[in-house]
Amino acid sequence: LQIESKQQCRDGSDLMSIDDIDHVICCTGFISNLESFLSPQIIDALEYDSEDSFSPLTLAWDTLHPSSLPNMAFCGMYRGPYMGIVELQARIAAGVMNGSVSISCEEVKSALEISRSIRTATPKAQFPHFDYIGYIDTLAKLFYDDCYPIFN
Repeated sequence: LQIESKQQCRDGSDLMSIDDIDHVICCTGFISNLESFLSPQIIDALEYDSEDSFSPLTLAWDTLHPSSLPNMAFCGMYRGPYMGIVELQARIAAGVMNGSVSISCEEVKSALEISRSIRTATPKAQFPHFDYIGYIDTLAKLFYDDCYPIFN
């Protein structure tokens, strides 16, 4: 599968294309069933719990687990207001994979710990990330780096 882009960055430069994608899996539904197509090693790395409908995976920003799975990303494995988050997850995933987005090991470790704490919190909130605007700002800052305006 090759994905080519005719879009340009704001500075006029061409966007990079990603041409070494093995699989794109698109799915809809309310119950994840990752064990049906991911290996047990990947399931273990993701700390996947098929019984957890609240937050079934341990992922940095509900998207990445680059320390264990650098070529895998998830978009939409998120519970809450959806479209803006999924758009930024896709941008971050593509940016990390094509090298235009760089995230430090410390940021990833911190995000994975936040994911674990959300999964183990009791009582559970209505949504894993109840502050939609704050969460979307976090994702936008990751993608846009220094170009993102600070509103708060």
